[in-house]
Amino acid sequence: MPTPNRIDVDGRPHLNRAEIADRTGISAKTQRNLYVERDTNGHPEAHLQGREAFFDEQRVIEWYTAWAEHKQANRRPPQDDAGDADELLDVPAATRFLGYASQSTIRGYLARNDGYFPEADDCEDLPSGRVRRRWKRSTLRAFAARAARPGDAVTGRSRRSRHRAHPS
Repeated sequence: MPTPNRIDVDGRPHLNRAEIADRTGISAKTQRNLYVERDTNGHPEAHLQGREAFFDEQRVIEWYTAWAEHKQANRRPPQDDAGDADELLDVPAATRFLGYASQSTIRGYLARNDGYFPEADDCEDLPSGRVRRRWKRSTLRAFAARAARPGDAVTGRSRRSRHRAHPS
């Protein structure tokens, strides 16, 4: 992984992608993808030093901040937001409510992401031994309003401390 680096170009500080990732939490891969589409998205131009791209610090941080805010503002709201807040929705109904393509999304959250998806508001033991889980519409609205979801996060990874001690 490249080392975070900062240089001066014509008296202005410029950052490489690793440094931008440290400051914004946006992965270098996401940065490269956005840079490739700069003609349509307005991404700041790079200054090349050898094979490494550097970006004007002020412009690139402002651009990524605006990009993240725009992405967050355009998050997909629940598809079926009408109805009683206390109505109980089973997995198929919750899937439609949240706008997921498949019930396996919710089932995967329940099986592999302990604590991520909200606890069911109602559980019913079925004669087959399975459990029918149901959530209040209000519970699912609160879940949908949370800031990040797996695969839908604003950034590619969490921010790292700039002055973290490394183990020897």
